[in-house]
Amino acid sequence: MSYKLKREEKRSPKNEEAMLLKLEIEEQHQFATTLLSEAPISPALLSAIKRRKELGKN
Repeated sequence: MSYKLKREEKRSPKNEEAMLLKLEIEEQHQFATTLLSEAPISPALLSAIKRRKELGKN
């Protein structure tokens, strides 16, 4: 399963954050890893990943 954005989609922090929130918790780590490998990562997205990770633990 590929998480790469389609070429015609605009890469924006809001767009990526919205995509992240739609994923199941177990998929989020893989999604985040994919995004990190495609760095640079936006501060807003990084904070969203951390926030979702913390929520997943509770």
